[in-house]
Amino acid sequence: MRFPHCIVHCIYLLYCIFSPDGIIYERSRESQLEDDLRKPYTYEEAIEAAGFGWFHALLLLACGWANASDAVEILCVSFLLPTARCDLHLSTADMGWLTSSIFLGMMIGGYVWGSLADREGRRKVLILSLTVNGIFGALASLSPYFWLFLLLRFISGIGVGGSVPVIFSYFSEFQPRSKRGAMISGLATFWMAGNILAAGLAWLIIPNTSLYFQLGKFQFQSWRLFVVLCSIPSCSSAFVFAFLLPESPRFLMEAGQEEKAIKVFRQIFSCNNQKKKHTFAVSGILRLITPPQCNLFIKLNSRGATWWTNLQHCTFAAVTTKIYFSWDPFVRIFTAPHTSRSILLFIIFFSISFGYYGLWMWFPELFGRIEKTKGSPCSNVSHQSNSGKLENVTCYPVNTAGQRHCVPRFKRFSWSIFFFLKGTISGCSFETPSHKSIRNLCKHCLGISFPFGVVTFAVYKTNPTETATATFYQGLARTNLETTFEDLCSAFAVYQQGFLTAAANLPGNVLTILVMDVIGGRILLSASLLLSGISVFFIWLVKNKIQSLVVTCLFSAISVTAWNALDVLGTELYPTQLRSSALGFFTGVGRVAAILGNLTFAQLVDIHCAVPILLVSVLLFTGGLAALKLPDTKNIDLE
Repeated sequence: MRFPHCIVHCIYLLYCIFSPDGIIYERSRESQLEDDLRKPYTYEEAIEAAGFGWFHALLLLACGWANASDAVEILCVSFLLPTARCDLHLSTADMGWLTSSIFLGMMIGGYVWGSLADREGRRKVLILSLTVNGIFGALASLSPYFWLFLLLRFISGIGVGGSVPVIFSYFSEFQPRSKRGAMISGLATFWMAGNILAAGLAWLIIPNTSLYFQLGKFQFQSWRLFVVLCSIPSCSSAFVFAFLLPESPRFLMEAGQEEKAIKVFRQIFSCNNQKKKHTFAVSGILRLITPPQCNLFIKLNSRGATWWTNLQHCTFAAVTTKIYFSWDPFVRIFTAPHTSRSILLFIIFFSISFGYYGLWMWFPELFGRIEKTKGSPCSNVSHQSNSGKLENVTCYPVNTAGQRHCVPRFKRFSWSIFFFLKGTISGCSFETPSHKSIRNLCKHCLGISFPFGVVTFAVYKTNPTETATATFYQGLARTNLETTFEDLCSAFAVYQQGFLTAAANLPGNVLTILVMDVIGGRILLSASLLLSGISVFFIWLVKNKIQSLVVTCLFSAISVTAWNALDVLGTELYPTQLRSSALGFFTGVGRVAAILGNLTFAQLVDIHCAVPILLVSVLLFTGGLAALKLPDTKNIDLE
């Protein structure tokens, strides 16, 4: 007769409590693995035996789409700034917090998801994190308030924080050693695809004011549709991982699930060798030996202690053990033999994240300022705004159909695209307004009242030199003109420039794919960071939008090489049991730097944007010099 499992567990618990020396310990994993060392194949040999072919191509597409979805979610906010700031009444500081919110979420998500991926599995974490990213990103489109939009973007960022580091760990563990550098570079290329997708969607959708409808008091603008579409890649990626892709075989070996790992290898072999009749002949794989875990123990004082006290200590030991092993990977990242490389990666991730995201998230805003000032984006023009007072602001496109605007004060307020359809204005003050290519002024306006004075709008007709004047005084329109405030050229230009800047990443991506396995990631990383620092140094000198576009495209083309090299080095510098945790940790470091970069730009760009731009240049130089000290990982085993 067999004992029930609960009785066995109780006996073991009593043994823990009343053991003579009061010590609870965990046996070292090293001694448990020594019995299973002699197997036919090593892991790297099994990867080679499974072949390289269609499975890896399909895996690249699936993981690449997930990587692109993260880029879309991160960068969509930068394309919303010129539009959503008017709809949500955002100040420059608010825009800084909005761009930083997703990075704050990614910082938290990187720590949590990275540790979970090393303990629970890569695939599970990818499914959950991509789902969180997609769902909360879509919900943000329905937010009528800035604080709610900010919160939902933050939660979406937590999801992004899991998928970004884990996707590279997952993907690298399927790759043969000779192809790993090129394949990871190919995966990193999909970040550019996400950039182009986000910029292209913004270009096509946000200026398209026909994509508008109203539900009660809630107005669904075109930028909200853009947010919904940006969430689709994440949700579709979660579906692919849930139903089509297997768990990482290297993780399965780490978890002692050898049969499942061999089954995955057979799936890879079958997909790569569909026309061949022979089967995957590997029946066993060498168990992976990881560094022995520290024996965690809690010493109990048995003298005078009751059984209940010991039971409490035993429960505390279990909780402490879980906390310890959750935190342990992050501690081991900075212990020998990983100490020096971890410190260097800390510096590099901080430098490139501060510089890249600080600039990239504000590129559309800088382009918009060039459109307005017809000069340098660093010209000393005030762009401050706050509640009840909108001063020196350019908004596009804004649809005020059916809205009521009561007692705001508009001073030197410039609209590039403004739709005033069946709206109601009361108690408003317009001082020295400025408009571009205004056509059809005031269509079906109701209840117009300007008690603070006379407002005059200059309206361009067919001939740009010929103008008509519409004067509003105490609610009376002195001329019967129809309105839409429209400057489609300006809006399309801003998003077109963002699209071209994203497409400029292509040369850098092609370069890394071709030469990564030839010269190694260390040299590429250092050279890219140093050249990026030089290109950034000249941004503040531009005098027109063409010069700005050329410099920013150059910056994107050069800096993407650094990101690709960093993705390769990050996966190859750490063993399997630390890989996702390390990438999650340094991704978190990068998000802190991105937050600081965005907040720095938000605080200083209105004072003089040369200050944050020069700071970016210095940091990129620092990262480039630090990269020279990293070890060369070209064609090494993952362990």
